[in-house]
Amino acid sequence: MTPPVTVHFTCIGCGIVYSASQERSATHTNASGTFNCWQCGKLVHHWVGIYDYNGWRITHVLPNQPKVRIERRG
Repeated sequence: MTPPVTVHFTCIGCGIVYSASQERSATHTNASGTFNCWQCGKLVHHWVGIYDYNGWRITHVLPNQPKVRIERRG
């Protein structure tokens, strides 16, 4: 069995960066799941396939980004 790989995901809602261990399913069957941000509750990652994600933790908090305002003219 191959060792787990650490992967990183950023929440689009608040900018928190999470890391998780990506591991191939031990039973070689499809794994599925979701992970929601602990801060704002937005979906950070969802998966279906031979890989599973465990050991979620916060690795970095990005500074607040200014909101982009889109103006339509015409």
